[in-house]
Amino acid sequence: RSSKMEKERAQNAPVADGKWGLAVHGGAGEISDKKSIPDRTRQFDAIVRHGREMLSKGASAMDVVEQVVMLLEDCPYFNAGRGSVFTHTGTHEMDASIMDGTKLSAGAVGNVGNVRNPISLARAVAEGTSHVLMVGLGAESLAPKHGIPREDTAYFFTRERYDQLLTARATNSVVLDHGGSLIQDEKSISNADPL
Repeated sequence: RSSKMEKERAQNAPVADGKWGLAVHGGAGEISDKKSIPDRTRQFDAIVRHGREMLSKGASAMDVVEQVVMLLEDCPYFNAGRGSVFTHTGTHEMDASIMDGTKLSAGAVGNVGNVRNPISLARAVAEGTSHVLMVGLGAESLAPKHGIPREDTAYFFTRERYDQLLTARATNSVVLDHGGSLIQDEKSISNADPL
């Protein structure tokens, strides 16, 4: 990003009152679609603003974390939920975790598909089960019991992520996050069956 953009964002950022703070990580790696950067930045800033507003109104940290991550999961720009990368077989396998330090509780899900917001499923594990980690179909079975929406596979499709999958297959490589470097990895690629 340009230093002008960073200065502008710093000037517009509300100052915390010392009672709370919020850190949101939007991902790592190079963004291959440079034209999308202004919109990505707007989306990210709106998500952070929403979290700050919730905190300033006294929302619990767990509620804020869940809501902020849900917004990241709903936005196709981030490698979470809707913007998740494809597996080599063309599916989405998502993970999420959440912790509440005040209650010493944690919940996590792994290898879940078609769950709109895996972070909500992780919270359901923390607050609604005696487990810390649930995976696959066992984790997914909690969704209807906790009112967590599921989506058709088409919901998770994004052209950017699909193009990354096609590149990985065509070059027999692994594509890291945002379409940066290709890594030849015969061992990993040969163990996965193509669609």
